[in-house]
Amino acid sequence: MFYKMRKSDVSEKGGLGRVYILEIKLNNNEVIHKIGMCKAPRSTDRMMEILRSWFMQYRYVPNTRCRLDYETGVPLLLEKHLHQLLSEWKWVPDKKVDGGQEMFKDIDVEEVIRYVKDFDYSLLLKGVNAISTDDLDYIRSKIPTEEFDLDEDITF
Repeated sequence: MFYKMRKSDVSEKGGLGRVYILEIKLNNNEVIHKIGMCKAPRSTDRMMEILRSWFMQYRYVPNTRCRLDYETGVPLLLEKHLHQLLSEWKWVPDKKVDGGQEMFKDIDVEEVIRYVKDFDYSLLLKGVNAISTDDLDYIRSKIPTEEFDLDEDITF
């Protein structure tokens, strides 16, 4: 695996990382997209690692271009969110290559790019679904208002 999340990663370097979309044209003219994240200062470094891996397995380098190189404070969460949204279009190569589990076929890449740039990333920090005011009022109504003696044993 290229990147593993640790609790301290969010605070390192302000939590900044990059989410990228690579457009890969295979030798049969099929176009796939790799959506990933990295902590490198440029997504092109990661792209070269993927292309090297592809060459080692298939003995050719597909025509590839970076369609999005986006700096964000929540790169791992954003990547995971995009993978969940696009899971229906997941594509896996027949040989093991770096990032092979993060590829998609037949997606509208322009729409995905627009989504990434317009998305409210604070929602990822709270969970993908924002909480409504009614839900919050209901939760507050269920919080006990009486005081508890913390030294007292509580039986369940």
